[in-house]
Amino acid sequence: MSVVILARHGAAWVEQAVRSALGQTLNELEVIVVTDRADPAVRGALQALRDVRLTVLDLASPLPPEHALNAGVQEARGEWIALLDDRDLWLPDKLAKQLAWNRTPYADIISSRLIHRTARGDEVWPWRLYEGGTLLGDYLFDRKGLGAGEAILQWSTLLIRRSVLLAHPWPAVPRYPEWDWLLEAVEVHGRSITMHPDPLSVWRVSDTPSPSAEDSWTWLNTRRAVLSRGAQSGFLVLQIAPFYDVSHSAGTFWQLCRELQQVKAGSRRWFQFLTMWVLPQESRRRLRAHMPFFKMA
Repeated sequence: MSVVILARHGAAWVEQAVRSALGQTLNELEVIVVTDRADPAVRGALQALRDVRLTVLDLASPLPPEHALNAGVQEARGEWIALLDDRDLWLPDKLAKQLAWNRTPYADIISSRLIHRTARGDEVWPWRLYEGGTLLGDYLFDRKGLGAGEAILQWSTLLIRRSVLLAHPWPAVPRYPEWDWLLEAVEVHGRSITMHPDPLSVWRVSDTPSPSAEDSWTWLNTRRAVLSRGAQSGFLVLQIAPFYDVSHSAGTFWQLCRELQQVKAGSRRWFQFLTMWVLPQESRRRLRAHMPFFKMA
């Protein structure tokens, strides 16, 4: 078992992530932290851990995250590779539970539920697990409600066969790298995925620069071939429409309407779209918290 962590957010974050990886109940594992030598505090924090299972892979120069991850995969020796964002944490039995869950037929990718942690508190995501036989794009985007926590596959939940990561390296995309890689692996190359029903990771959501609407449009247009009409309409409403919460330009409204018409969006999706467009984000959050209809309807 190998764990790959990219050190990108400072010594305090990465030390906590590494400790949660080294604290796994699974005995035989290696933890590989990929750095670019830019932060001596990170190196000092990792050296202070003094654990023979820990390897620091110093890159000669800063690389984009996808190249750094692929370098970590090349360095790894385990049959399985677990990904851990340096801002996130694992529960102690995360890896052991995932391996035990991978029953016949054996999957290539194992995910799990997670604890979504923000300043407002903790919530277990996703509410709905992925089930085999369902198109992955439909699971991710063809949602019944307005909540992001309905369906998700997040970086720090992923446990992937090393052979799969070697065959399909991490993509160089500016937006949605997990989803992009998973859709390519599952829908294009036929790899299998399963989800453990327990929350095994802690996703510590912090303020990060928002991606652009242009990146989201570009990603959708490059992935339409593997997305059903329902998934495309869901992506438009739940991933692109929120970018225009403030501007509410008439041109954008009609552009989204035309896109929804082209993919033959159903009445539920139109209701979601109009709700997203009319109600401010904070109002939608309150509705999801107090009215189950707006969470899953």
